[in-house]
Amino acid sequence: MNILITGNLFSSRHHDMVRQLGYTLQLPVDPELSENTLLEAVADCDGYIVAGHERVTERVLNAAVRLRGISFVGTGYQQAIDIDAATRQNIPVTTTAGANARAVAEFTVGLLLSLAKRFSTLCQSVHDGSWRSQESLQMQGKTLGIVGMGMIGTQVAMMAKNGFGMHILYTSRTRKLFLEKESGIQYASFDEILRQSDVLSLHLPSTSGTRHLLGATELQQMKPGAIILNTARPWHIDPFALYDAIQQQHIAAIAMDGYYQEPPNLKQDPYRLLMCPNVMITPHSAYRTHEAVEQMIRQSIENIHYLLCGGQIAPHFLANSYVLARR
Repeated sequence: MNILITGNLFSSRHHDMVRQLGYTLQLPVDPELSENTLLEAVADCDGYIVAGHERVTERVLNAAVRLRGISFVGTGYQQAIDIDAATRQNIPVTTTAGANARAVAEFTVGLLLSLAKRFSTLCQSVHDGSWRSQESLQMQGKTLGIVGMGMIGTQVAMMAKNGFGMHILYTSRTRKLFLEKESGIQYASFDEILRQSDVLSLHLPSTSGTRHLLGATELQQMKPGAIILNTARPWHIDPFALYDAIQQQHIAAIAMDGYYQEPPNLKQDPYRLLMCPNVMITPHSAYRTHEAVEQMIRQSIENIHYLLCGGQIAPHFLANSYVLARR
């Protein structure tokens, strides 16, 4: 059976791991695949590991007549795969949920410290010769509000509570009663979190319901001088409303791992956030530790192998689990 692997995350060692399972590999020469190139590549594949930046559209899926499963490397498959089209064609899609949770949680806490302690500004004052000391924010006793208490949100909460003595409020689709009892974190409504949080951290999937979750109204509800952390998806926040809130100094600072236009146009940024000194943008790098990437790759290989050979896949890896039930 043939497996198509895209992108440049996989090394020759990882390719050998797939071959040792008895598969033949298809490795496109161009890592940035257009739809037309993909149409040819998927025609003869039985399995597809999505590790690049391509869009797996309905047209691509229609051309994949032999395809029995897709293994997405990461969790944000919504940006890459037409999941509705895959479901209609009975093609199961898996993710590597949880594999990068520790890495993203650590990165989130790192962004918090960088903003609260003004590392960038202080370092710049040394380099430009001004040598200006500034007051920073102490974490102990401050309130961290977490929106989305999955694997990443939970780890951020524990690091902030146990490491810095922060008070944790959270909201999520399901309450974490065990965590509330064992660690003392508190469940609250979204509006309450906006009003009470000194720091707000977003850990949500990208859906139509989470787009512009923070708009002008929500940003104005937040505590004056609050910090926002967004290591999920930029579009959870309305960029124009965010710019206004920052210019009004209602929001003290924000850090986002990713931007509304990637890569951004530094000379013509329609959102104007890149010119703001209290906006920190990183290039979608929160997940990229050696350990996390290795675990993601290994999990994606295991997932596609199980899809093709009938192995048991843990439910949290399945993006459209009901497809397997129909088989």
